Amino acid sequence: MGSQLRIIVKNTGGSSRTGPPPGWGLGLANLRARLNQLYGSDAELRMECTDGGAAVEVIVPYRRLAVAAELPVSMDSVQ
Repeated sequence: MGSQLRIIVKNTGGSSRTGPPPGWGLGLANLRARLNQLYGSDAELRMECTDGGAAVEVIVPYRRLAVAAELPVSMDSVQ
């Protein structure tokens, strides 16, 4: 796999769970489906629950955006 972008979101508020909940909830299920649709097997969604909280890690292929001069001037042209 080439370059990757990793995003980690942590909740340190504490939790009584010791593993991911079944299905990971609607929000994470939707995110998992969207990542699969956009990136296929090049994306990963990981979750870890501990007594100290929880962490979700999203890994997607790293891609540079077009330079500003190539971006649409108006949101009307964005679909």
